[in-house]
Amino acid sequence: MHPVKIVVACDSFKGCMSSKEVNAAVALGLRAALPHATVRCLAVGDGGEGTAAAVAESAGMDSYPVPVTLPHGMPAKAFYYRNNDLAWLDAASAIGLASVPAAMRDPEALASAGLGQLIAGALDAGVRRFRIGLGGSATCDGGMGAMHALGFRFLDSSGRELAPCGASLGRVASVDRSSAHPLLHMAAFEIACDVRSPLCGPTGAARMFAPQKGASPLAVERLDKGLLGFGNMLDRIAGRDIASMEGSGAAGGIAAAMAALLGAGLHSGIDMVMAEIGLREALCDADMVITGEGRIDAQTAMGKTACGIANAAAAAGVRAIAVCGSMAHDVDLSTLPFAAAIAATPADCPLQEAMKPAIAAGYIAKAAQTIALRQVVGAAV
Repeated sequence: MHPVKIVVACDSFKGCMSSKEVNAAVALGLRAALPHATVRCLAVGDGGEGTAAAVAESAGMDSYPVPVTLPHGMPAKAFYYRNNDLAWLDAASAIGLASVPAAMRDPEALASAGLGQLIAGALDAGVRRFRIGLGGSATCDGGMGAMHALGFRFLDSSGRELAPCGASLGRVASVDRSSAHPLLHMAAFEIACDVRSPLCGPTGAARMFAPQKGASPLAVERLDKGLLGFGNMLDRIAGRDIASMEGSGAAGGIAAAMAALLGAGLHSGIDMVMAEIGLREALCDADMVITGEGRIDAQTAMGKTACGIANAAAAAGVRAIAVCGSMAHDVDLSTLPFAAAIAATPADCPLQEAMKPAIAAGYIAKAAQTIALRQVVGAAV
């Protein structure tokens, strides 16, 4: 019997552990149960916060800092990860919700300028191919802030320049591109979307995500109405339907602006990541893949990392086992592409305790050991 080969590719457990850290805990548990197994860890993400760092970890990219302005006006450094003229970066590193104090979260006022500054810094350094994860933003400005930082000006019906923020969305009549960054025409952009939402409407950027960014019910209505008018303008500029494209509502509509103004392609984040790190190739001779995320719930099947990897595993004829921090009580595992799934955290463990990285790592390692004993040792008996 040949040594067991296991691929480990777990998403980050948000707010607790990175993809790399979760993978390491899984590998520790596997090796405790299967000391002769070959375990290969690949850091992954679906376009959400931490995706670029995960790709860089798996693909061996170096990081580069760029000074940016956070959505609430504070200076900071954001990072892109580069290999020759290709760079991966996360919007969240420049405009992340976690970087904004709770009392200052207001998607009508906050702008996405930091992302544009990060892109400009990479452009100036020679990057020409961009792959951008848009998850985790604090903004809902349709990308006005990011595009303004790249030299675009947004004008009302009288030709007056508008402040590039969510509150201005409904008043934008045209875009002046005369001062756009001179290197943009040489660059290509691909967006790794972690959501499928269109720009506006019941499942759009404002209604689905603005409340968690601090928007009141009235602000959500204003933002959604503004995004509708803004989307119509983008459709006219692009000469095609941008606003209803799957994923155009990512990061408060930044995806829509980048598609219309920069010609960016919008893609499933996990599909982009798997292609970048060679995950499908890694599955070719694997006996099993272990994937996972912080919580398995109704959103797991909506383009999230674990399902994307499990679907790729199924296509390769490889069993996919999921490990998570917790599992929603109403989740129907029969609808998900996992051969099995296990929640690592004991039901009686308080959330505050479970979120401590050292404690979480111990539970994850124990869960992985259980998986090895049940799925490999047990199957061989």
